[in-house]
Amino acid sequence: MKSHKSAYVPYMFIAPHLLVFFVFLVIPTLMGMWISLHNWDYLTPAKFVGLQNYSKLFGSGIDHDNFLLGMKNTTVFVLVTVPINVTLSLVFASLLNQMGRIKNVLRLLFYFPVVLSVTCVVTTWRFLSDMNNGVINHYLKMLFGIEPIPWNTKQPYLLAILVMMTIWWTIGRNILYYIAGLTDISPQLYEASAIDGANKIQQFFHITIPGIMRVILFVTVVETIAQFNIFGQPYLYAGTQFLAEIKSARVALMVIRDTAFKEFRMGMASAMSILLGIVIIVFSSIQFKLFVSPSDK
Repeated sequence: MKSHKSAYVPYMFIAPHLLVFFVFLVIPTLMGMWISLHNWDYLTPAKFVGLQNYSKLFGSGIDHDNFLLGMKNTTVFVLVTVPINVTLSLVFASLLNQMGRIKNVLRLLFYFPVVLSVTCVVTTWRFLSDMNNGVINHYLKMLFGIEPIPWNTKQPYLLAILVMMTIWWTIGRNILYYIAGLTDISPQLYEASAIDGANKIQQFFHITIPGIMRVILFVTVVETIAQFNIFGQPYLYAGTQFLAEIKSARVALMVIRDTAFKEFRMGMASAMSILLGIVIIVFSSIQFKLFVSPSDK
């Protein structure tokens, strides 16, 4: 009887997580799929239209053009930000892991921006990159003679500052992930390779990277999902006035938000959200194919 009751103990521990998972992920996803098959403006009853919303997105028209532009801008941001973030955080984590007591202080400094809200991050970087009084433009002119750059009004400067801002904001979290993975690599592997004549670079590529490949996969997938959901940085940094002029700064979530809460077309916005989710799943699947070896499968 006692063993029969103990069989339910693991399920009791995971029950709170499963409850949150179903309430905040599964049910909203199913509702979003249902809404995407309807025309609904909040006030009138939903009208079933089948796959009409999806056909408009894949056909020609304003919805197709806006969503395609948003997805293009988002994908460019992801393809630039994620590789730099994943690589830099791995390099910094490897360097910190070889330091002594000071590594805990540096690890804290790297992680500090992670706890800031997007509003604090954008406000800080708006001050740093101000065209007339910003620190970045000041030192660029003093050291390299570069004239003030309009970071928040022209491309590719806006993309560059958004990438730098996002990396500064999130790199500390990835560094902690990597450091946790590096502690699982046996020091004896490095000692044996050093005896065989391997230098630091060879150890990094032949011991460190293979030893934390699963951590690299985790960081890459999580970072990709996070950056596909970019919204706050361009919205708060550039502002609605300049975003109307800089079409290349309108990301997918901005298009979805305007469709849902400005045009009151929840069906079309839900269809856009579903397609965005499918794109994220495709990117994640490709990453699993690239990083997971046949033996791990």
